[in-house]
Amino acid sequence: MRRLFLSVCIGSTLFSGPFLALSRAEDSPAQALYKQANDARDAADYATAAKDYQGLIAQYPSESFIPMARFFLGISFLYGGHPDDALKAFADVAADGAAPADIKGSAIFYSGQAAFAQAAAAKEDQRNAALDRAISFFTRYLAEVPQGEEREMALFFRVQANFFHGNDDAVQKDLAQLLADYPQSNSRTDYLYWSGRGYAAQAITLLEKDRAQALALGQKGLEAFRGIRESPDAAVAQNDAQLEAANLELALAQPDAPADLERALADYGKVLSKDALIPLQQKAIDDLSRRITAASVAGNKALSLSLIEFRQRQSSRLAELKEGPDPAVDALIRQADVLDRLKRYDEARVLLAYAKPFAKDAETRQRISYTTIMSFALQGLTDPADAALQKHLAEFANDPNATSLRYVIAQKLRASQQYAAAEQQFRKSLAETPTGRIADQSTLGLGAVLQVEKKYPEAETLLADYLKRNPTAAGAAEARYNLGIALAADNKPDEAVEQMRLVAADAKAGPLQTQASLQQGVILLQAKKPDAAIPLLQKTVTDFPKSEAAITALLYIGDAQKAKNDSASATASYELAFQEAADDSPLGPIAGARLISLRIAAGQLDQAGAVADRLAAHYAGNPAASAAARLLAAALEKQRNYDGAAARLDFVVSQNGAETPRARAQLASLWMNAARALGAYPALNDDEKKQWQTFTDRAEKAAIAAATTAPAAPDTAVALEELVKLDLARIDAGLATVDQATAALADLAAKASDPQAKGRFELARIAVIVARGHREEAAGLYAAAFQANPALAAGPSDLSRYGDALLDAKKYDEATAVYTKLGQAFPKDIHAQADSLYGLGAAQLGLGKTAEADAYFDKLEKQAPWSDKIWQAKLGRGLAAENRKETAQARTFYQQVVMSSAASPETKARGLFGFARTLETEGKLVEDPAAKDQPNAANNYLKIDALFDSAKEIAAEGLWRAGQVFEKANQPAKAKGAYGDLVKKYPQSPFAAQAADRLKALGTP
Repeated sequence: MRRLFLSVCIGSTLFSGPFLALSRAEDSPAQALYKQANDARDAADYATAAKDYQGLIAQYPSESFIPMARFFLGISFLYGGHPDDALKAFADVAADGAAPADIKGSAIFYSGQAAFAQAAAAKEDQRNAALDRAISFFTRYLAEVPQGEEREMALFFRVQANFFHGNDDAVQKDLAQLLADYPQSNSRTDYLYWSGRGYAAQAITLLEKDRAQALALGQKGLEAFRGIRESPDAAVAQNDAQLEAANLELALAQPDAPADLERALADYGKVLSKDALIPLQQKAIDDLSRRITAASVAGNKALSLSLIEFRQRQSSRLAELKEGPDPAVDALIRQADVLDRLKRYDEARVLLAYAKPFAKDAETRQRISYTTIMSFALQGLTDPADAALQKHLAEFANDPNATSLRYVIAQKLRASQQYAAAEQQFRKSLAETPTGRIADQSTLGLGAVLQVEKKYPEAETLLADYLKRNPTAAGAAEARYNLGIALAADNKPDEAVEQMRLVAADAKAGPLQTQASLQQGVILLQAKKPDAAIPLLQKTVTDFPKSEAAITALLYIGDAQKAKNDSASATASYELAFQEAADDSPLGPIAGARLISLRIAAGQLDQAGAVADRLAAHYAGNPAASAAARLLAAALEKQRNYDGAAARLDFVVSQNGAETPRARAQLASLWMNAARALGAYPALNDDEKKQWQTFTDRAEKAAIAAATTAPAAPDTAVALEELVKLDLARIDAGLATVDQATAALADLAAKASDPQAKGRFELARIAVIVARGHREEAAGLYAAAFQANPALAAGPSDLSRYGDALLDAKKYDEATAVYTKLGQAFPKDIHAQADSLYGLGAAQLGLGKTAEADAYFDKLEKQAPWSDKIWQAKLGRGLAAENRKETAQARTFYQQVVMSSAASPETKARGLFGFARTLETEGKLVEDPAAKDQPNAANNYLKIDALFDSAKEIAAEGLWRAGQVFEKANQPAKAKGAYGDLVKKYPQSPFAAQAADRLKALGTP
C-alpha cells in the first residue's frame, strides 16, 4: 500500500504585491482587525487568525478586502488542520462576485490542497474520493489559470495525489511536464524523487505479471533516484533517494540471485544518519538565505519569492528530520532483512543489536524486535525465536499487532518454504489465540501448510472442522477451496469437486469464485474423467468470458479432448484459447505451443508455421513462444527442410532469451544431421562435398557461438559434443588431421575471454584426443583442465570420458569421485545417471569391492536396461562373480553379453573371453570325448579369433590362452596351431613374442 502523508505548501501568491498591499493596516476598526488577523496568521497562530477573520467578515461584510479575508480564512483553516472548513471558506471566495480573478484562482489551488489534506486524514475506504476531489481542483486550476503563479505547484500536487491514487501514467506525464517546463526549478530534486517513486510503484505492481517490464520500469526509477543522488545541494533528498533506491533494488531482487540482494545491501549501507544529515541540511538552508538576500538586493523579486518558498520546504524537512526516526536506523533494519534473505542470520542480528540504541521511537524499536524474532525463526532457532517473542510481548504490551506476531512468523516461514517450522508456529498461534480473527487465519494457514506437506487427511479434518464452526465466516470460501485441493490430492475427486462447486456458487468468494469454477473441471481431468471435466470447464468459459480462468479452461478442455483422441476438437479449443489470450497474457504462448504440437502431429506444418509466426509477432521473447519455434524446427528437420528449420532457430537466437542456448545447440545438431544425411564424405560427388562442407561449417559456427555466448549453459554441452563429432568427421574424411583439429580447438580456448568458454573448448580438444589420439594422456589432460578452472561447467559426456580415462589409468578412487559428481550434477539426465552407475561399479570392482560393484551394476540393469553401458556392466558383474568364485553365475553374465545383438564386437569378445576363463577355472580345458556337447575353455578362446577378429587385442590374447590350455591338456599339436595363428595374424600383439618362444620350445622353427 502507498502510504499517504500530508505535504501542503504556502505558495508564493501569499507574498505577492497585491496581497501585501491589501494587508497593510490603517486606523479604521475593520483594517485594525484585518491587521490583527494577518499578524496572527504570520505568527502561525492559525486558530486566532481564523477567529479574527470570521469576526471581520461578520462585522464588516462590505469592506473591499473581505474577499481576501475569506481567502486568508481558508488558509488559516488549512494550516490550522481544518481542511473541511478551509474548503468551505475557499468556496465562499469563489462565490464572492467582488473577489478578483487571481484570488479566485488561488482559492481553487488551495482547495486542492485542502482536499489533499482531507485524503491524508481519511479512512482507507474514503481516501480515493478525497484524492479525486484534490485532482479535480488542481486540474481545474491548471485549466482556468494556465499561467498562474501556482501552476508549477499545482502540477506537483496533482502528481502526489495521482501517485497515492495509483494513477501511475498520470504521475509520469505531469512529472515529465514539470521537468521540461521548469528545468532550473529549485524543486527539481522533488520531481525526480516522485518520478522514481512512481516508476518503483509501477515496477512492483507488475513484478508477478510481467517481470521484464517491471525490471525496465525499475531501471527508470533507479535512474531518477540516481539523478537526485548526484545533486550537490540536497542532502536530505539525496538520502531519501538512496533509501528508496535500495528499497527498489530489494523489491526487484530475484529470490535465487544473491548478487541482486548484495546490491541492495550495499545501497542501504550508503544511507546517512540523522546526525550526519542535520548539519548538511542546515548548511543548505543557510546557503538559501544568502541567495535570497542577494536576489532581493539585485531586485529579482521572482527569484527571491521562489527561494523563500523553497527555503520554507527545506526548513520543514529539517524539522521533520529532527523530530522523526533516524533514516540510518531504518536502513540498518532493512539491511538485516536482506541478510536474513541471504541466510546470514547471525550478521543480521548483529546489525539489529547495533541499531537498537539509536532507535528513539517505539515504532522503530518494535521493528527491530520483530525483525530479530523473524531472524531466529528463519534460521530454525525455535527456542531463541520464542524467547525473543516473549520479550517483545513484555516490552511492547500495547502493541496492537503483538497477538498476531506468532501468525506473522508462521506466514513468513511458509513464504520461505520452511513448512515444518511454519506448521509448528501455526499450531502455537492456535494454542495461544484459540479464537478470533487470528485463530481463523492461523487455521487457514495451517491447512495450506499441511497440504504442501502432503498431510491430506489432517488438512481435511482441520478445514472441515473450521467450516463446521464457521460456515459463513469471511475465510469460509478460502477454507472450502483449500479443502477441495486437499481432497483432490487425497484421491477424492468427487468430494473435492463438491467443495469447489460451493465456492464457485459463492458470490462473496472474490477471485476464488473464478478459480473454484475452473478447479472443478481440472480435478476431474486429473482424475482421468475427461467427459465429466469438459462441461464444467466449458461453464467456466461461459460464466467468466475473456478472463484468464476462461482461457485456462479452454486449454484444459483441449487437454481433455486430446486425452479422448479427439485431435480436431482439441485443435479448435487451443486455437480459441490462442485467439482469446491478450498479448501480455502468459497463456497465449502456452496455447500456441500446444496448437503447434497438434498441427505437427497431424502433419500440418504450414498451419504450424502460421501459428509460430503469430507467436513471434505477439509474444517475441516469451520462452514458450521460443520453445514452440524450436519444436517446429525439429519437425521441419525431420522433413529435411533444413533451411526452414534453421530460420525458426535463428529467430529464437535473435530473441536472446532463455531458449537461445538451446536453439544454438539445436542449430549445431541440425546442420550436422544435414551433413550426415548426405552420406559418407568419400562417397560424395563434388557438389555434395561442397554442400557437406557448407553444412559442417554452419554447425561449427553455431557450436562456437553457443560456447562463447553462454559457456555455462547446460545446452552448450550438446553444442560442443556436435563440435567434437564434426572434428572427428573431418578427420575420418581426410579433411583434417588430429593435430590440426586439436590445434584449432586450442586456438579457440586461447582466444576465449570467459574462463568457462576457455575450459569448455579445452574439454572438446581432449575429447578429440581420446577418440582419435593418445587415450593414455586423457586422465592427465582432464585433471589439468579442472585444476585450471575448478568451477568449470563440464557436460555429462565430459565427466563420463574423464571417469573412463581414470579407470583406464587404474585411478579408482579419483574415478569414484568423478562418477559421483556426474550423478549429482545431472540428476534428470538418464544417460548421465546410467554412466554414473556403470563407472561407480567399475571403480569399485577395480578397488576389489565386488559386492559394492555388483550392487551398482544391478541397479544399472534395473534402472537403465536400454543403456549401451549395460553390457559392460554385465562384464563387470561377471568379473565380480568370478572374484567371489561363483563361476557358473559369472558365465551366465558373460553368455548374455555374447548373445546380445546390441553389444559391440569388442564387448562381445570380452564376454566370450570371460566365458572361456570360467571354464578354464573349473578345469574344463578341452573337449571331453564323452561329452562333446559341453563347452570347454580352449574352444571358446579360439572362437574369439574366429568371430571377433576386429577386436585384435582380445583375439590375440584368446589364441594365447588357447595355446596355454592345450599345453595343460597335453595337446601340443593344437597348442602349436593356436600359437602359429597368433604369430601370423597378430604380430604386433605383446603375446606374439611369447607365442613364438613357445613354438620354439615345442619344436617348431
